[in-house]
Amino acid sequence: MAFLATGTGVAPMKSMIDYIFEEERDEFRGETRDVWLFLGAAWIDDLPYHEAFQELAETHDIFHYVPCLSREPWLSGWEGETDYIQDAMMKYVDERELDDAAFGRHVAELLDDRPQIDDGARIDPHNVEMYACGINAMVYSLETAVRRLGVPSRHVHCEGYG
Repeated sequence: MAFLATGTGVAPMKSMIDYIFEEERDEFRGETRDVWLFLGAAWIDDLPYHEAFQELAETHDIFHYVPCLSREPWLSGWEGETDYIQDAMMKYVDERELDDAAFGRHVAELLDDRPQIDDGARIDPHNVEMYACGINAMVYSLETAVRRLGVPSRHVHCEGYG
């Protein structure tokens, strides 16, 4: 499962992620599944639930928290992701699972980028449920990108605003 959110769009996802671990729903048909969260903001102080997500990542090996901060490097020594979340997510896609589809130049470049936070886990585009909530530009961009990656449309759930 991959969750992508900007700002307050993470509120419903926090409940979903908490439920996954509280009710041990991180297993499906006998197999453990990774849970990803790409959370975007300009500054680290703008990340809702940042400490709670860090704690989940420390206590659950299958929870991959990827904060994406577009302006934080201007003020601190931030070494994490700085791309928009939909672009950062592309860096974590398992390239071995991709079809020989024709990607746009931008998508192909993102697939070649290396993740900033790399624990070796990757997203299988054919076996992922994606949930996105946030500004319209992110949601529309994500829908376009995952379609090109081959994520089944029935596995993509999005809500945009603003």
